[in-house]
Amino acid sequence: MPIYSHSRIATFENCPLQFKYRYLDRIKTDQEGIEAFMGSRVHEVLEKLYLDLQHSKVNSLDDLLHYFHQNWEKNWHDRIVIVKKEYAAEHYRATGERCVRDYYNRHTPFDDGTTLGLEVAVNVKLENGKYLLKGFIDRLVKNRNGCYEIHDYKTSRSVPQQHYLDQYRQLALYQIAVEEMWPDVKEVDLVWHYLANDVDLRSKRTAEQLESLKKDIVRRIQEIEAAEDFPPNESALCGWCVYQYLCPRKKHLYRTERMDEEEFVHDDGVALVDKFAALKEQESLLKEQLQELKDAIKAYAERENVTAVRGTNSKVKIQYQYRTKFADSPELRQLLEENRLWPEISRVDDKLLLNLINSEKINPALKAQIRTYQEEKEIRVTRLCKL
Repeated sequence: MPIYSHSRIATFENCPLQFKYRYLDRIKTDQEGIEAFMGSRVHEVLEKLYLDLQHSKVNSLDDLLHYFHQNWEKNWHDRIVIVKKEYAAEHYRATGERCVRDYYNRHTPFDDGTTLGLEVAVNVKLENGKYLLKGFIDRLVKNRNGCYEIHDYKTSRSVPQQHYLDQYRQLALYQIAVEEMWPDVKEVDLVWHYLANDVDLRSKRTAEQLESLKKDIVRRIQEIEAAEDFPPNESALCGWCVYQYLCPRKKHLYRTERMDEEEFVHDDGVALVDKFAALKEQESLLKEQLQELKDAIKAYAERENVTAVRGTNSKVKIQYQYRTKFADSPELRQLLEENRLWPEISRVDDKLLLNLINSEKINPALKAQIRTYQEEKEIRVTRLCKL
């Protein structure tokens, strides 16, 4: 039975090539991002806090901060990567300490309910057991009202908007598992603690939403299993990827960043790109000069009432053409969106729209509506010819 997880599916969505390196090729790496390292240390503290409470031991804030710093020192290693160079390791350490301090002060005396488990392993069977999803709940609670709460700790700086959390699938998948594991579950709250901002957020899911989520996850798994190509997807997340040294989009950048000055200057790739960049800069300047000359020739031709102007060995012909344009209006965008054409067009693009209304994809009535935003514009085109 294929085993999946929320993070495994999300990795494929973010970058199929990273998914291939990690889950298919199983390439191991000893690098670790400072954000992940800091998050692990904070999670360890909160796990200790509630584990000791289950044994009737109440830790002081100083006890927990001492545990945090002790684990930071014990687990620190020289393969930890700091992407944001403007921050040092001590900045992240201070942030982790603040996460612990703020959480302790906000939630003491920690009597929000009964902790049923910490790092609770859960399984979700899909498609009649064809697929299995595994995960771990940071903390599972049954509150005083009998509601089950699935708690998740986040140490990232960004706090998502509520509508994003209401669609976030990881804890919703855990809810499916919890409802199967505890038959008395009547109500479940999904709870996120954004520790770096000292913010707690909640969300709920209906039975219909959970059923829809199951179907969506199955579709995504089937997409993964049908994949034959695993292209890289460049994004803001690339800086934190541990496979940059392998990725065709990143490995030359990764390698050159680690070169000394002598190596860098003599690298063939660096030399070629520098030459290309210099020529492109000249090209931009030439384009500006050419446009100025075109405008001057058009003005001369109009003044002299001619459509061809000769030089020593060449001539320039001025031709009048008509080009189809569409008014980029909110009404046209709405019309395309209502008829589910906006993803195909993606913007008010004259050529794409013209191809669309000349095709058989849409009905005549809709074509007629789109044509109401169409207009013909006269343009002058200059062409250089040998005499």
